[in-house]
Amino acid sequence: MYKQQRIRYLILAILLAISYSLFVPIVSSQDEPILRSTKVWTTLEQGTNSFFVSNVDIAVTNIYFNSKNKLESVNMVVERKDYLEQSYPIAGRIPYQYLEFIKTGITDSVISNVIIEFRVEKTWINSNAIDPETITLYRYASAWEAQKTERMTKEDDTYYYYQAHGSALSYFLIAGSKKQVEETTIEDVIEEESEPTIEDKQEEIIETKPKSNKWIYFLVFLILGIVIFFAFRKSLFSGKPTKSEIMELNNYVKKAKAQGTSYLKIKNNLLDEGWNENLIDMSLHEVSLPEEQTSNLKKYVAYSLRKGKLKPEIKKELIAVGWQEEIIDEVFKFL
Repeated sequence: MYKQQRIRYLILAILLAISYSLFVPIVSSQDEPILRSTKVWTTLEQGTNSFFVSNVDIAVTNIYFNSKNKLESVNMVVERKDYLEQSYPIAGRIPYQYLEFIKTGITDSVISNVIIEFRVEKTWINSNAIDPETITLYRYASAWEAQKTERMTKEDDTYYYYQAHGSALSYFLIAGSKKQVEETTIEDVIEEESEPTIEDKQEEIIETKPKSNKWIYFLVFLILGIVIFFAFRKSLFSGKPTKSEIMELNNYVKKAKAQGTSYLKIKNNLLDEGWNENLIDMSLHEVSLPEEQTSNLKKYVAYSLRKGKLKPEIKKELIAVGWQEEIIDEVFKFL
């Protein structure tokens, strides 16, 4: 019956939603790799030690620090973060990279004289109109604290290089400030109009949290579910019923009539089960099959016209259950 078909389609939609919830985390983890670099010391010597960061997606290139003690099994990880939930923005500073240092086998109490070397892309500096001299490394404990940062003499076509001094390894932020707007004279305006610079065309960029790809997959599954649902509704309310379904409907109506059930109760019961009202009316008037007497067909057509149905609509319904178009046209001539 139609109600059973509806249940099957709804179950399919639920399964699609479940598959989405299982599928998206796997795809997201593949599309968003963790940006980190790790250094392991079987034995960490007392004195100066270094950590070379090989991951080019991480701004930090080298870390130098002094250990007060000789330690065994030390592990250090530097990881690039999109943001730090526990921190707050620094007024007047544009973030470049957030970093987190994770240590195992060593604590800040035995670390001193930390030197962090890092690099900043020139394309980022230019696109955000950043003054390269304002690039600073900040460390976060309960608040952001600026570390002593200086620009190194070396640079290349891609990066500016910097060195910062601190006393511990935890959460860090590399950030810079926009270039100060200088007062201009009439001569400066004329010169700028004749020779526009890249900075003149820059637009202010507001930092936003990166969007996750999982919303794309959510929309795909949502659209697919909607398409299936409406395809089902179309087949339910306007599709042509099968011969077995019509026979099933007719048998039920005949049995109900034989038991003395009123037409209204039969109709309401079938509507509750999901049957189409037009099919119910035809079955109640015994015109479900083309082999029936045309007298019954005339009665049904007259009944439908009294209800306000148009002839094309009635004709379409009768053709759907097997009546020949010529017979229907003949009946219309007598009404």
